[in-house]
Amino acid sequence: MGLRYALSPNAALVVAGFDINKPYAGLRRDTNVYDLIGTVRHRGIEASLTGEVAEGLTAVIGGYAMDPKLSGIEVRAGRIGQRPVSVPGTRLTFSANYRLPFDPNIALDGRVEYAGRQAAHATANAEGRNDLFLPDVMTLDIGGRYRFKAGKLPLALRFQVQNIFNEYSWQVSSAEALSYSEPRRFRLSLTADY
Repeated sequence: MGLRYALSPNAALVVAGFDINKPYAGLRRDTNVYDLIGTVRHRGIEASLTGEVAEGLTAVIGGYAMDPKLSGIEVRAGRIGQRPVSVPGTRLTFSANYRLPFDPNIALDGRVEYAGRQAAHATANAEGRNDLFLPDVMTLDIGGRYRFKAGKLPLALRFQVQNIFNEYSWQVSSAEALSYSEPRRFRLSLTADY
């Protein structure tokens, strides 16, 4: 259930509550068979603000806060914890693009992304809770774009610095496979519109 409010003709705020239940697949620890082992419930709130929030400034701001919880035979037996793997309880994103007033062909942009603490392993400890968690992480990307023409061909030159603070973190898949985040990197691209 949600609510959408138009702040202006070009910007809207959306706030919603959700309660979603779905089957959860995983490895049964007692039989070593991959199967549906329970139900995962995602209950929380989400919100977003999108559009042109000021002259030349377009933004997408959004996120959610929820309480992800597992139930089922493996949880009842104490073999896995109640938190689903790779699901942060909080995720926030802020992206903005600003066209410079003296030249609308030049734009600056940035993105901040935050992911809260998340379970990295399903196995339960002696208290029945997941035994391994990844800490929260926040990354920042910045960049710029210049639009111009070569003859009649529209081009865009884009420069970007991703993970500007060189934040090192682990990422986990729902299969409990760990990979590390990409380090700080620089990207330069030239694209053409045909």
